Amino acid sequence: MGVKKVASIVLMLVIIGMFTANAQALLHLPGSDHYQGTAYRTMETGWGEVDTRVDFAVYDTLGGNEFINAGYDAPGAGRYIYAYQVFNSNFSESSLAEFAIQSPDSMGVDVDSISAQDGGTGGIEPTDAYFNPELTEGVWKFEDDVSGGIIMAGDHSWILVLSSDMDWVKGDYEVKVAPSNDDVPVPEIPEPATIALLGIGSAVLLKNRKSK
Repeated sequence: MGVKKVASIVLMLVIIGMFTANAQALLHLPGSDHYQGTAYRTMETGWGEVDTRVDFAVYDTLGGNEFINAGYDAPGAGRYIYAYQVFNSNFSESSLAEFAIQSPDSMGVDVDSISAQDGGTGGIEPTDAYFNPELTEGVWKFEDDVSGGIIMAGDHSWILVLSSDMDWVKGDYEVKVAPSNDDVPVPEIPEPATIALLGIGSAVLLKNRKSK
């Protein structure tokens, strides 16, 4: 077999692998005939560049409800199920600590429905999920503790869900970066008593030097 033919076969396998990986990534959320999409965002932070992807879908429980049919639970009693999944790129230089949707219309939101479900793809479970008091923001926290974790580079979240009687409108979202856990040396600030002792010690040393 010629070198060119081998190279062509290898290239074809790489392309097939890329399409397969992309298809698997897009199939984490059940397909929705109502509304579905993907958003990308790159952020420059104090800890480096972060590349994120958010898959989202809205399911109409009166129009087939593909979410329930795929084996997931209804997060609340609202007609519409909203689902999100956050991905942190392999190339990101920091972890993710929070995902929040900015709701332009809080009417009809089931405040008790905000939660997360295991998508069966090894995602990271949020440590907390809640609406702010004004019901203008739905927040999923990812903190490094026993019940969950931060979304490190190459990781993704569980499926983040909520329920509402209101159909979708265009909104925005926010992703917050986790602070670095690296230990950086900083000067220690001495206590007042220590400062006084240092002053006395310096005075004694200075007196001894003058007397010599």
